[in-house]
Amino acid sequence: ADALRGANVVMPSGAVDDGTQRLNLQPTSLFTNVDEIRDVIVGQRGGRPIRLREVAEVVDTFEEETHVVTADGAAAVMVAVRKQSDANTVETARNVADALPEIEERLPEGVQLVPLFDESRPILRSIGNLGMTMGQAFLLTGLVLLMFLRSWRTSLITVIAIPTSIVVAFVAMDALGVTLNLISMAGLALAIGMLVDNGIVVLEASFQHIERGAGPAEAALAGAKEMGMPLVASTLTTVVVFMPILLVEGIAGELFRDMVLTICITLLASLVVALSLVPLMASRMLDEREPN
Repeated sequence: ADALRGANVVMPSGAVDDGTQRLNLQPTSLFTNVDEIRDVIVGQRGGRPIRLREVAEVVDTFEEETHVVTADGAAAVMVAVRKQSDANTVETARNVADALPEIEERLPEGVQLVPLFDESRPILRSIGNLGMTMGQAFLLTGLVLLMFLRSWRTSLITVIAIPTSIVVAFVAMDALGVTLNLISMAGLALAIGMLVDNGIVVLEASFQHIERGAGPAEAALAGAKEMGMPLVASTLTTVVVFMPILLVEGIAGELFRDMVLTICITLLASLVVALSLVPLMASRMLDEREPN
């Protein structure tokens, strides 16, 4: 051991001064490979040096360290769990969290599992923000309609149409393989502001027919027929603006695909609801004697 320690050192050996500069001498005898260790002289016998390879087997069993992980100042091992491309991030994170207690029971004493990063948390926060945005949209839409149309039934119809459109959009997103993630949530948040437009147009047209003396059922049907083609043209015009983004190749196309699909699906869902559910509720809930 002393021979190995003495052969693997770095020691200062003085300096050289040429009159203009002073250079420190520090020869090194550090080992650079296993063969140098094998050739270290560990003793003598009969005046002949004995090298380490003659009395021991020298094998390099040290694995090169490519990553250094510490947690709270102590050495640690980091294990990254990555989902498949078609898997749901939130569901994967929940499954991993459920499996951690069982895995920790099998570990040696003193070893703990500590989650460092969870990609599902930003998604869950986005869903919470989306729910808050939806609640604000319900409230503001109802108040605005109540203020201008002075009918609580009209406000209720529109408020019901918003979540119905979102549910229809979720069903279509699932059919197309669009998962809930930060990008799709951003697209849904952008589309919420446009959800009520189609329904309000149909309701206003129905109100006009009621003011002319038509019954609720007749007015709802006439309003849907009257505004059907304009709403289809208006919605498709907005959808066509976003569709070319789906043709973009590379990382940009992959990044914005879910957002564009979510916006287009949500707008089309609002169109379907405006031309089906809204007239149905209007025919049942509106009163021909209600003032406008």
